[in-house]
Amino acid sequence: MDGRLKALAQTIAKSEIDVVEAFTPPPMGDLPLDDALSLWKRKVIWMNYPSSVYLSGPEPVKNYLLDLLEMAIPGERLMLAASTEIRVPEECLRVVAEVMREVTLPLSKQKIDNIRNKIRFRS
Repeated sequence: MDGRLKALAQTIAKSEIDVVEAFTPPPMGDLPLDDALSLWKRKVIWMNYPSSVYLSGPEPVKNYLLDLLEMAIPGERLMLAASTEIRVPEECLRVVAEVMREVTLPLSKQKIDNIRNKIRFRS
């Protein structure tokens, strides 16, 4: 299930599937991650990192990813795919890799804040 899922959100919640693959949050999808996690309490979400966000530069890419991780606290129901359907600037992929290298479960606000402060874009 990829793309705009808001109209299907209640149907997905009632379905017997236990993994929603490849959920795409805004700005490309229309259902925020925190809403999906609230609606689909017994489902794992395999999420695409929205390709369009890569075009905004390394620091916005880092902040968007950390905001998504904060929505997913404690994080046990989220899998992240660093989708590269478009040409992704190397420094943006590097930032995603740096952030994810620091992530440990269970997620917490403190852990995410520590990552936010540790990883700074180097120009």
